Amino acid sequence: MGDIFNLDRVLAGALRFEARNPQYGFFTDLSYVYAREGRSLTNFPLPQLITDPLSLVSPVPIPPGTPASVTTTASTRTTTLDLGGFYRVVDQTLGSGGPYPRLLVDPLAGLRVIFLSGSVDFSNIAVGPVPLGGRSLSRSATLVQPILGVQASLELSDRWAVGLRGDVGGFGIGADENLSWNILLGTRYRFNSTLALQLAYRFTELRYRQGQGINSFGLAQSQNGFWVGLDIDL
Repeated sequence: MGDIFNLDRVLAGALRFEARNPQYGFFTDLSYVYAREGRSLTNFPLPQLITDPLSLVSPVPIPPGTPASVTTTASTRTTTLDLGGFYRVVDQTLGSGGPYPRLLVDPLAGLRVIFLSGSVDFSNIAVGPVPLGGRSLSRSATLVQPILGVQASLELSDRWAVGLRGDVGGFGIGADENLSWNILLGTRYRFNSTLALQLAYRFTELRYRQGQGINSFGLAQSQNGFWVGLDIDL
């Protein structure tokens, strides 16, 4: 939708749960993204591609170039649920001066379930002086993707650490285009054994397309920006 709108109404959030012992663990990651934007177009000339089918249902012919007006609102909702596990392959102290810095590396694998929905609402439609009311289009899809990734951290002290988490999913399975990936790069400050603050920068992208012509449905969504998280150890 970036080709049509400059989105400025975006809501995104995530919740992650991990259960681990020193060697392996499991995780559940739930995220939600909502984007919405509207625009009013007035007195734009209709091309012949649109006027020809409109003339078939109109009581009078509609010539190409007839001015039209419409208010358009587009919105998308993307809910993503990741389920998987990881196994520690590196737990090593760098240097010989003490327990830090300490490098930890965990490859991960699992499944990603994505619930997609999109809608475009057309209101106040008018062709020339003739009002045509409104129309609404909506589509939805559910994707199940295998995911592979890795999470790594470098613990600098008992309070500070820097880390990276990334994964790739979909691999084009089950659709004409089906791919998702995300990278999270940042730092963590631990207040105590229970509470820690995360500050990071996140890149994420989802590309899905299935079907042809009027039966096609697709979404290309990418985000990047600062990410703030709170770790609570139970």
